[in-house]
Parts: sequence; C-alpha cells; structure tokens
Amino acid sequence: MERKNGRIEGENDMAIIYIISMAVAFSFYFGGAQVVFWYKYLIALLWALSYLGVCIFKEKKIKGNSAIIIKMYVYPLLTILAWSSFIFIFHSPSGANIGNVTRMVSNIVYLILAVTSAVSTTYYFGKKVIKYSIWAIFISIMANLIYCIHLYGLGIFLQYLPQAASSTDFPFGSVLYNFASCIEVQDATLATGFYILYMILFDEEDSIKTKLFYMGLLLVCSYLGFKRTEFIAVIFTVIVMWIIKKYAIDLSLMIKVIGIAILLFSFGYICIVKWDLFQTIIDKVGANVTGRQNVYRNLARYYEISPLYIGKGFTFVDKTMYDTTGFSAHNTVVRMYAELGFIPFIIWIVWYLIRIPLKILNKFGEKNALIVMTSTLYLFFTYCIGNSMNFYCIQYSFILITVATFDSNGKLNYKKIRFKI
Repeated sequence: MERKNGRIEGENDMAIIYIISMAVAFSFYFGGAQVVFWYKYLIALLWALSYLGVCIFKEKKIKGNSAIIIKMYVYPLLTILAWSSFIFIFHSPSGANIGNVTRMVSNIVYLILAVTSAVSTTYYFGKKVIKYSIWAIFISIMANLIYCIHLYGLGIFLQYLPQAASSTDFPFGSVLYNFASCIEVQDATLATGFYILYMILFDEEDSIKTKLFYMGLLLVCSYLGFKRTEFIAVIFTVIVMWIIKKYAIDLSLMIKVIGIAILLFSFGYICIVKWDLFQTIIDKVGANVTGRQNVYRNLARYYEISPLYIGKGFTFVDKTMYDTTGFSAHNTVVRMYAELGFIPFIIWIVWYLIRIPLKILNKFGEKNALIVMTSTLYLFFTYCIGNSMNFYCIQYSFILITVATFDSNGKLNYKKIRFKI
C-alpha cells in the first residue's frame, strides 16, 4: 500500500477494518464478563506490525515522528522492566513466583503495543484515526448495551437511564445494580475523556456541526457507563488548560509547576493511604467511594514511606492483591510507588509530566505540548482512583491523540532509530 496525495490506497476499506477490530480491542467487559485478553494483544500486534514491522524488517529503521514517540514512551517501559527484573532477581518480595514475572512481562508488552499500534494506525489514517476511534468506542459500548438489554429487558434499561449518574447508590444485588454492572465497560468509558478534551480544546478544523455530532456520540458513551472520575477529570483538566491559554502563561514554566505539584500531591496521597487517613477524609466530604477505603487499607500493607524503599516490582502488588482479595489496587499512583520504589517513582512522574511535555514543546511547539499536557493530566487524574494503566483503550487513546496531531502538525526530519538484524 502506498500514499497518494497524503492518502493510503484502499483507505476506506481499511477504515472499516480498523473500526471493527478496535471495537473488539476496546471491549474490556461484555455482558458483565471480561473479554478474553489475548484478543487485544493480537489486534494491537497486527496493527503494530502492519507498519512498524515493515519499517524494521525492510528498511531496518523507524524514522520521523514514529521514532520520537517510541523513544519517549517505550524507553521508560523498558526501564521499568529492567528495574523490576532486578528486584525480582536480587530483592524478591515475599510470595513472588514465576506468575509475577510473566504478569510483569505481559503488561509491559501490552503497554508497548498500545504505543506502537497507535503509531501504526496514525500512519494509515492520519488525523482521521481520532474520529474512527470514536466510532469504535461507540460501537463497542452500544454492542454491550444491546446485549445487556437482551439479558435484563428494555424496561430495566429505561429505569436505569435517568439514574445512571447515581448508579453507585443502587442496592447491592438489586436488578438495577446488576444491570449497571453489566453495562459498565470501564475501559472505553474512561477513554472517551481524551477525545472530549481534544474536541473541546484543540479541534480547530471541523465545523461546529461535526464537533457537536462527535461530542454527542462521546457523551452518550460517557453517560451510559457513567464514571464520576471521568467527568471530574475532564472538568478539572479543561479549567487548567483554559487558564493557561486564557492568560498566556509561559508554558515551559507551567509544565514544571504542574509536574512538581502533581509529584507533591502524589506523595501526599501515598501518605494518606499509608496512614489510613482516606476514610477520615471521605467521611468529612461525604463521598461514596464504593468500598475503596477497604481496598486502600490492604494496599497500604505493601509499601513503606522511605527514600530507601526500592519497591516490589511492576505488577506485583496489583496481582497479589487481586489473587488474595479479589480486588486490584484501584489506585495507580499509590500502586506505582509500591511497585517501583521511592526514587523510580519520582523519575516516573517527572518523565511523563515534565520531561516529555518539555521535549515536545521544544521540538514541535506550543500547541502539541498543550495537547500532550492535557492528555497526560487527564490520564494521571484517572490514575488517582482507578486501574487505568491496566486498560488498552485508555493507554492507546492517550498515545493516539498525541501522535495523530503530530502527523498533521509536526516536523518530519528527526533522528532515526536503527535496528541491526
């Protein structure tokens, strides 16, 4: 396949294949049951190899924006893999086994596939991949909705519809509670936040009518699988970005300020969980956190607050918690501290919230840096009370918005990554 006038031959057929395949890959739950995980692996791998595989085995290099994205987002994953391997070999935590190692490797591979598949699909579709992805999310959520209506009946759905925002208050075990659990897909629902933010803040090419149409699709998806985390994160991120744009604040300075603020907040959060202050805070606020306080008490057992704390190894805490209690950490920020350790956790925060945005600002300019900062800020907000690092659709969409906007705005002549084969 070749590009002609900026287009890939057979793009319409490929777009259909993309939308259908990604609708499957974006489906974490279907009818309340978890979708077989290797489907995502296979689909992501095929898309990644379709472009990057040719680059590596035919040209022995990946060049341009693809190389820049891979360097920025894959290298830290490989570093986490190396550090965690060191922990498992030389400072293995109690209870560690080969299952922890395979889980670590499989999660690193899936995160790498999220990056590389986003790079490859952008090569084929350019900026249009954003809209195609919205359609894939919509189809994934609608397919699940139709199946859930089939299981529970249209009447239950009509009862649920006006109450979706208060679904956490449904009595445990009730029909409405079970229907809400069935319709909740998590992955795709939280991922809509990236696209909503892009449409609100950065889509300057589409007409108002087109933007409203796609915003409508996204809001329907968001409401059906209602996640308070998403709505709060979107509002918070919009306010921060609006202030930066409105008052023309120096972006380089703002990136550093936001990064340091989130780092300090993260350590405060880690202390709150460790010292069991979370329950006190939510009691005063009056928030319903659906039992997370009990999960966090268990999470607090797995780490210490000390500059010398070296961590348990990537995925160890999350897997051990799920295997022993049936609940994973539900807090990626604290979990990453528990798994990476004190110093590596700081590096992780600084790399994603300061290093990458500053590098993009210097190479591609302010608009691209704002887009990356917006997506990263939203992502880290979801990390505070969820497992969004575990979801392919979220990680893929996080990278996709960045690389798709690079495709149309970025420069092309940068260093190449070479592979000896």
